[in-house]
Amino acid sequence: MKYVANLFTYLGSVMVSFGCVAIQRPERWIMILILWIVCILFGLFAFLFANGYFVKYFHHVFTSVQAIALAKKAYGTGNNDYKWKVLYKDGRGYFVKATSQKAIKNGSMTGTAISCFVKEDGTVVNNVDNPFSN
Repeated sequence: MKYVANLFTYLGSVMVSFGCVAIQRPERWIMILILWIVCILFGLFAFLFANGYFVKYFHHVFTSVQAIALAKKAYGTGNNDYKWKVLYKDGRGYFVKATSQKAIKNGSMTGTAISCFVKEDGTVVNNVDNPFSN
């Protein structure tokens, strides 16, 4: 995401440069408008891609951020109590775990609230080996 931020910073400076040119030459305003629209669309695409919205269309989970987003969408946040993380990735997908902060404060050793498996095709499967998970 650092590279995306650097890209937007660069595109922002390019837009300022074109803005100065447009002030000097008003006929170039259409170029600024097109560049602004391209930046907005690219930002929207980057946001949607990072949050897993394209998984149902492309049927592939590319990053751990997408896996966590899909698990949160399936099981929720426990009223903002759960902290989600990926424990490992293998050829099938990502193993994702939600840790309950309240359970840890109450003396739980691991605090596991939910553990699930996010497959590469975007389906979220509950960890059936853990009878205490939801």
